[in-house]
Amino acid sequence: WRETGADRWAASVNEQVQLWTAYFENGSEDRVMRELIADGYKPEDREMTKQEEDIIYKVKLNEAENGTWAVFYCYPTEAAEGFGIELPVIADTFEIRK
Repeated sequence: WRETGADRWAASVNEQVQLWTAYFENGSEDRVMRELIADGYKPEDREMTKQEEDIIYKVKLNEAENGTWAVFYCYPTEAAEGFGIELPVIADTFEIRK
């Protein structure tokens, strides 16, 4: 992994595999979820998913005291058996500290 920006990383073996975080200040999880649905994401179990061409985008939401943290990740469809399994595990390791 290499850092490609603030709170954003890309896999060194495939630049299309990315992981990033975003904070929605003063946004409840429901409000953020509605915004993501408007952007094309569909709720699935504990995460939301959308696909644009051959890239799958996923996001996990974590409500915090004054907003909602989101852990986003994406990978090409041909990497679903590899990074598609690995990235949700990595996203689950992110935690909110007060």
